[in-house]
Amino acid sequence: MTPSLSDLVSRWKAGDREAFDALYAMTEPAFRACCRLLARGEAPAADLFQEAWRQAIAGIGQYRQDLSFHP
Repeated sequence: MTPSLSDLVSRWKAGDREAFDALYAMTEPAFRACCRLLARGEAPAADLFQEAWRQAIAGIGQYRQDLSFHP
């Protein structure tokens, strides 16, 4: 059974590196596509993607399970 995004985020928040890797793999394609639409170019999209993940990593301690985590 595939874990939910919420479960993976909660496990990542608790320090589970494998949960982060699984979360990244699960969300990366859709998240990159979203960044491409917003940035309208490959280089700006790559920067947007990287910055969004940087902020997600920095803010994981503030994650609230009642909010969704979707790209």
